[in-house]
Amino acid sequence: MISTVMNHSPDAWDHMLLKDIVVKVANVELYYKVVHFYLQEHPDLINDVLNVLALCVDHTRVVDIMRKAGQLPLAKPYIVAVQSNNVFAVNEALNEIYVEDEDYDRLNESIDVHANFDQIGLAQKIEKHELLEMRRVATYIYKKVGRWKQSIALSKKDRGMHFIYSIYLTKKVSSVSICIFVSRPKNLLIRNTFCMILIMY
Repeated sequence: MISTVMNHSPDAWDHMLLKDIVVKVANVELYYKVVHFYLQEHPDLINDVLNVLALCVDHTRVVDIMRKAGQLPLAKPYIVAVQSNNVFAVNEALNEIYVEDEDYDRLNESIDVHANFDQIGLAQKIEKHELLEMRRVATYIYKKVGRWKQSIALSKKDRGMHFIYSIYLTKKVSSVSICIFVSRPKNLLIRNTFCMILIMY
């Protein structure tokens, strides 16, 4: 019946009816045909139908369909809704959307709660971003995965003294190492005082 509806959509398609019957079919491949159908003919309703199918579909496959169609941002509400499953492809897709939107607050929240993604890859992607806040997310990722020298070096470039100090507090890098990496401000007294505080801490 679903195939008939999609093949004769101008006359047979009814959104509410299709949503009711699609979750009752035994052929799982029809789920993905429905996704393709909505992408092509009713993209404004794609998230509505995806929410109905959320418990039935492979989220990785759905993300792949959206990505290949160049419509990943279109499915953002669905991707946000299913991120609690901590699926690699879902996390990657949502982080990609946040980077594209320059939504560093949501990106920071995403990487904090859902760690199943290419952490180093994301850090490398945004460490030279034009926004300071995005570069700080990269600094945080490096710190989170134990890439201390990279985290400090990136902080150094942005004069992120508070990031350097927070890294020191983890006791993973010595105060002497931090002083070597610290940027040299014009006021040498500030630099020397900062290093003395770290050494004495």
